[in-house]
Amino acid sequence: MQRAKEMSMEKCLLLAMAISICLARMYVAMSLLGYVVLQCIVVCLFILSVSIYGALRIRNGDKENKIYAERVARYDALDSLNKMEEPCQGTPKE
Repeated sequence: MQRAKEMSMEKCLLLAMAISICLARMYVAMSLLGYVVLQCIVVCLFILSVSIYGALRIRNGDKENKIYAERVARYDALDSLNKMEEPCQGTPKE
């Protein structure tokens, strides 16, 4: 069975921003200037939250990145072992 693809935090925030701005525009009587200011505030909050989220992921050491790094290191070790064995197998027999 395939796992359901998770939505990233950035996509969730963008979706929430778009919905809230559309609802504010539809149900609240606001001027064009107020609408533009609301959009600027929401964009600034989005940039701030994504940068904080990214900094926390880097600081906490993402588990997936650790697993990926371990897997790459294991394959590099196996590759170097295979390269060490190749000259022994390739020598001509007399």
